[in-house]
Amino acid sequence: MLGRFRLSRNSKPKDTTPPGASGERSPVGDDEPAVDTIAALLRTLGSMSLPIDSPALADFPSQCEAWATHLLLRRPSPNAPERPFTKRDWGGVRMFVLRSRQHELEAVSASLDDLRAALWKMIETLSQTFREEEGHDQTVAQQIDRLKGALDKTSTEELKREILGAIGSLNRIAESRRQQSRRRVEHLSATVALLANDLRAAKREAEMDGLTRIYNRGAFDDYVATTIQLQRSFPRPTTLILIDIDRFKQINDTLGHQAGDAVLQAYVGRLSLAFPRRSDFVARYGGDEFAVILPDTPLKDAVPLVGRHLEDLRKHVIDVGKSKVRITASVGLAELADKEDGASWIGRADRALYEAKRAGRDRFVAAEA
Repeated sequence: MLGRFRLSRNSKPKDTTPPGASGERSPVGDDEPAVDTIAALLRTLGSMSLPIDSPALADFPSQCEAWATHLLLRRPSPNAPERPFTKRDWGGVRMFVLRSRQHELEAVSASLDDLRAALWKMIETLSQTFREEEGHDQTVAQQIDRLKGALDKTSTEELKREILGAIGSLNRIAESRRQQSRRRVEHLSATVALLANDLRAAKREAEMDGLTRIYNRGAFDDYVATTIQLQRSFPRPTTLILIDIDRFKQINDTLGHQAGDAVLQAYVGRLSLAFPRRSDFVARYGGDEFAVILPDTPLKDAVPLVGRHLEDLRKHVIDVGKSKVRITASVGLAELADKEDGASWIGRADRALYEAKRAGRDRFVAAEA
């Protein structure tokens, strides 16, 4: 064993599968760079789709994967799944991308229209406020003129009546202004609170993985950067765990991508149970890879947690339609070293993960500092 790694005790014989033996191959043996490139672009579009709340785009990632699979393996296209194709449906691919783009533009346009409407409502409220103030000023001027006119009254009763009437009107105007100001403040406060809640909800949604509903890769990168900054000012033991579900591609190839999605969702349930603290940061690192960051946890305390998690996976059965699936995982751990940057920290955990895979999978490897 290399000096930089420690294998867990549950070591198994090394996997003798030749590298790349499970990779996708076209059934007719072609190797067209253009086909590979377009399929890769489709998968990139699916994995980096915009977080848009639109029914037309709800299954966009899975559709991208289905079209990519159609191009690479010449399986039936999503346009006609009931019969096989001998030729690639290039027209269908082009129409799928164009329609998806149109739906994205329509959804973004609708969001911009909502924003414009909210801004116009705010402008209208402010304009109404100024108009009301102007009306009050005119009424005040009229009452002042009334007081001035009362000075010409010869009867004390008329003078008294005019003065008291003007004072009463001014008092009512002052009270009306106070009530209107209070209502405006309350309305603006409620509006600001709603906007703040919407912003928080939008930020949370942007940080969540659409399928598994845990943090996504972007949120993970931000959390790593924050952890590194805090570590330099307030050192504390923090352990990073990288996890890869073993042979997940076989599940997709055998049972389909919907079954694969169900397995990922079920796995996240087990992962959340294994690391339940509010401070534990659990994220989807990409595809079938996941990441966990344990603050205030040295490597020696994280190792038994990972061991129990792997043992739990071996016992757990996942129901996928009429099929039952058991999964295992390979894990790499690394404790954040003094003055280490994020790239180095992730790199050490990643190398430990692949050492676990090379050693036979279904195990963990802890990287030494």
